[in-house]
Amino acid sequence: NPNLSAALLEGIYKKQALVPASPWLGKNAPTQPTVTLSKETDQVKVAWSHPDEANVFHWVVYTKYGNNWTYTILNRNDRSTLVKLSTGGKTPQELKQVAVTAVDRNGNESRLVVVSL
Repeated sequence: NPNLSAALLEGIYKKQALVPASPWLGKNAPTQPTVTLSKETDQVKVAWSHPDEANVFHWVVYTKYGNNWTYTILNRNDRSTLVKLSTGGKTPQELKQVAVTAVDRNGNESRLVVVSL
């Protein structure tokens, strides 16, 4: 049904999600990454590294604009991303904080590394 497919893709499945953790396969979360920020024109470059990159399956970059957090899930080969300093629109929100976590193949997520701007 095309209407149902469109509704799902624009609604509940619009944003990528992590697979829930599978603690029976292993419950040790990866160590937290090291995060650096560098300001560019109207963006911030968020870069990270990890002492055991072979153990990382995904990276999650969280951004806080005003009082609202959102996230982006990146693959294991990514080591940086660009984040806008403002949301734009009618009531633009300024970027307040950025956080990064490492996620292993079993879905275990490291502690957040939160960096305030």
